[in-house]
Amino acid sequence: MILKESSEMKYLIIIICLAGLWINPVLSGGQTFSTEKFKDPPIIYWPRPLYFWNNTTVKEDVVVQQMQAFRDKCGYGGFGIVPFGKDFRPEYLSDDYLHLYGVVLKKAKELGFTLSLYDEFGFPSGSVGAFAEGDDKPRFQLKYPKETIERLDKTEEELSGPIVYEIKMSAEKLMGVVAMETTSLRRVDLTDKISGGNLKWNVPEGKWKIMILVVL
Repeated sequence: MILKESSEMKYLIIIICLAGLWINPVLSGGQTFSTEKFKDPPIIYWPRPLYFWNNTTVKEDVVVQQMQAFRDKCGYGGFGIVPFGKDFRPEYLSDDYLHLYGVVLKKAKELGFTLSLYDEFGFPSGSVGAFAEGDDKPRFQLKYPKETIERLDKTEEELSGPIVYEIKMSAEKLMGVVAMETTSLRRVDLTDKISGGNLKWNVPEGKWKIMILVVL
């Protein structure tokens, strides 16, 4: 759906309502709806689409006006804001941007909206620090490097002893190295076997699995 500010297209903001996106289930907290509530559900069960602030200068008064129309004319119960585009203003995560977001939150509370937080500029989302489509710039990560998501990765290698096992450790943040005998499930912590960026271990007889855990 496209909404304009009066008769002039000062900017274009696109709402895309994806089927099943951010719609609460009919049953919530163990409470079931009556037939009448199903016909006319409360606002918490209304659709919450993506709200694109698309490659333009977004202004407070227009956003407030559009939000009112979303509820009264479109039947939306909230949304998730997606800032996007090289000409988007105010600059993402700037003081002006955060002020504008605060205006949205205030109006959302007034309208009874539920907002879904979209954590990046453009696409993709989900990592709180992804690379924006088009310019490969992780804006959130650059501004708040300690607040972005971290991922625990595990690599595995199976081998049979007795042998001498050696491997160069990667530069990622190491959380630990564990060897597990696959028949008895006995585990041995190998973290203290690392020296100078290399792991060396005299593998006992039997079948073993080496598991290396790092944070990316």
